[in-house]
Amino acid sequence: MLHITSAIPLPVLPGEGFHLRAYREDDAESLQRNINDTRVARDVSNIPFPYTMEHARAWVRLTADTVSPQSTRVDYVIDVDGEVAGSVAFINIDRHKAQVSVWVAPAYWRRGLAIQALKLLVQFGFETLGLVRIFAYHYTENHKTRGLLEKAGFTFEGVHEKEWLKIIGGEVRLFDSNYYSIVRDMSSVKIVAITAAAGDQYGHVAPLLEAVRSKLEVAGCEVFLADDLRDERVDLAVSLGGDGTMMKTVSRFSGRGVPTLGINAGGVGFLTSAESSELDQVVERIIRGEFSVERRLSLRFFWKGEQYGPFANEVSLWHPTRGIATFAVLIDGEPLFDRLSGDGVLVATATGSTAYNASAGGPIITPESSNVVINALNPPMFNMRPVVTEKLAAGGTVTLQVIASKHDQPLTIAADSLQIAEGPRVGESLTISRHPQPLLFATFGHRQYVEALKGKMNLVQ
Repeated sequence: MLHITSAIPLPVLPGEGFHLRAYREDDAESLQRNINDTRVARDVSNIPFPYTMEHARAWVRLTADTVSPQSTRVDYVIDVDGEVAGSVAFINIDRHKAQVSVWVAPAYWRRGLAIQALKLLVQFGFETLGLVRIFAYHYTENHKTRGLLEKAGFTFEGVHEKEWLKIIGGEVRLFDSNYYSIVRDMSSVKIVAITAAAGDQYGHVAPLLEAVRSKLEVAGCEVFLADDLRDERVDLAVSLGGDGTMMKTVSRFSGRGVPTLGINAGGVGFLTSAESSELDQVVERIIRGEFSVERRLSLRFFWKGEQYGPFANEVSLWHPTRGIATFAVLIDGEPLFDRLSGDGVLVATATGSTAYNASAGGPIITPESSNVVINALNPPMFNMRPVVTEKLAAGGTVTLQVIASKHDQPLTIAADSLQIAEGPRVGESLTISRHPQPLLFATFGHRQYVEALKGKMNLVQ
C-alpha cells in the first residue's frame, strides 16, 4: 500500500510486446497517424475526427511526464516499437478514486494490448498512487469496451440514462452509459504500527493497546509500536487516544504513505473512526480491509526560512495576552480584509473545521472537502463572518499581515499542537499554503462523521 509523497517521474511499466511510458515531444507525428481514424473517435468521447497535427502537438504539450500527490490525471503511451499504438490514462483523479480511459489504434487491434495496458495501469494506481476505486463507463452500444472491462476484472455497477453525447453524421445523439468499477483488495493489511496517548489521564490506554496488539497478532498481523519503528514497511497505523494523538500519528505516517485509523480512547475523538468499546468489530474490519483511505488537505507555513507542516487542523495567529491585534488578510496576494481585528485569526482545514474554528463560531465543512475557513477570533465587530475558500487546494496562499498589536507584542503562531511564541511583529506577515503531502485517514465511511456531529457536538438531531 504505497502513496507518493512528492512529484516523481512517470515510471515505465513493461508489458509483453509493449511498454507504457510518458508522452514525448516527438510523439506527435506517430500519435496523429495512429489516432486519426473514425473507429477510434467513435468509441472515445473526447477524440475528434479528423485528428490533425495541431491536435497532436497540442496534446503532447499538455501531458505531464511526472506524477505528484496533486495530479488530477496520468497519461501513458502504449509504446510498440517506438510507435504510439494507443494510450491508457487515469482522468479525474479525486483522492482515493479515478476514472480510467483507454484506446488502441486499429492497426494494433487483436493483440490484447488494451487489456494488458489496462491491467498494468490498475496495478500502478492501486500500488503506487494508493487508489481504492477505479471506474470506467461507456455508451451502451459499445460492446467491445464492455468485454474489455469485464476481462480486466471490472464489475458492472449500473446504467446512467442519456449521459453519453456523440455527434454522428452531424447529428447530436444521446446514449445511456454503463458504469464499471474495480476496487482494491484491502485485505492485505499485514503490518500495523500502533501509537498510544501518554499521560496520567490515559492510564486506561495501556490495556487497550495490549488488547489491540494481541488481537491483530492472533489474526496473523505483524505489529510494531510506532516508537520502535525504523525503516520497516507498514500497511496501516492505528492511533489509540484522542484527537491530539490522532493528529500526531496521521502527520507522521502520511509522510511514509501510510494511512492512519483512529480508535477513540480520549475525550472528543472527532478525528477518529471508532470507539474503544467497539474494539472487536474494529479489529475484524481492519483484518478484512473494510476501510477506505481519504486523502485530506493539510497546511504548511514558512517562518524564519523554515517550513512547518503538515498540519491537519489549523494554523492561527493570536495575541499572547489575548489583547487586540489587527490584520490584513490576502488571498493570492489580493486583499480580502484590509483591517480585521480580534484576539487572532485562524485558517482551518475541513478536517479542523470542527475544532478551534467551530468553537469560534465558524462553519463546519465535511472532511473530504478541499476548502479552508478563514475566521477571526473574538472580533469586536459582530458583523464579521468567516470566509470559505478553495484557493489553497489549487495552489494558492493566504497571507496574514500584522498591522497592529497591543503593546506591540509579537504574535503567537499556533498550528495543531505546535506553538511558536515569537511570531510575526507589526509589519511582518505569515503565509499559509497547502502542504504537498495530503493526510491519509483510514475511515469506515461517513457514518462515523455523522455520529460525531450528533453525539459529540450536538449539531444534528
